[in-house]
Amino acid sequence: MGDKVGRKEPVPKSDKVGGKEPVTKGDKKEEMMVNLKIDDKNVVVPEGTTILDAAKQAGIDIPTLCFLKDINEVGDCRMCIVEVEGRRGFATSCIQKVEEGMVVHTHTPNVLEARHTILDLIISNHSKDCLTCTRSREL
Repeated sequence: MGDKVGRKEPVPKSDKVGGKEPVTKGDKKEEMMVNLKIDDKNVVVPEGTTILDAAKQAGIDIPTLCFLKDINEVGDCRMCIVEVEGRRGFATSCIQKVEEGMVVHTHTPNVLEARHTILDLIISNHSKDCLTCTRSREL
């Protein structure tokens, strides 16, 4: 009966991933780029970049305590929290990957208050051996 209801038409193959075209130079495909906004600043970074790294590239400082690039990327201290529009709660910027169109706020009153509370809790249960701590040698 010529009716196409219920039939699936073949979908042409595309290089698009998540609606984005890969960046190319000549015949060589390069990384997919993601557009986002951090503190009202437009930022373009490679797909897979964390919010923390994207902010650093944009010259925006987000505090961290436990983060050690390529060694300890677990987000346990939560000092690097940020607000992401459209999401409940906070995102841990050292482990949260950027997404297309993401809008991030790094220093809102809610974020600053939460960081203060987190730091108070960390300090209240801290051994206070800062002069001999491994972390103090990295500064």
